[in-house]
Amino acid sequence: MNPRNATQRDLGPVRIRLVTDFSNVEFEKQTNYRIIVEGWAKHRHGRIRRAFERAFDHDERRRLSNWHVKLRRWHLQTGTPDRVDCPPADLQLLRKAANFFGAL
Repeated sequence: MNPRNATQRDLGPVRIRLVTDFSNVEFEKQTNYRIIVEGWAKHRHGRIRRAFERAFDHDERRRLSNWHVKLRRWHLQTGTPDRVDCPPADLQLLRKAANFFGAL
């Protein structure tokens, strides 16, 4: 099927994803992700695990786990890339996580 001749129904739903493009310095200021990396090991034990499960729902914990892989690599191995694309919902989640781990 030629996309030029197709109708909206033929192409299916259109998905638009908003992301914010940050420089490495701005991303570090906005998220303070080093706190998340340093506190991550504590979230699996006792009182902190229970507080973590109360503070974040299942979907948020899954998204944080995915982000943690990147953040740990940036913090310990490669450094923050020059440009970081981050959806607004994930930016809020990373701020929430930094506040949680910073309060420990």
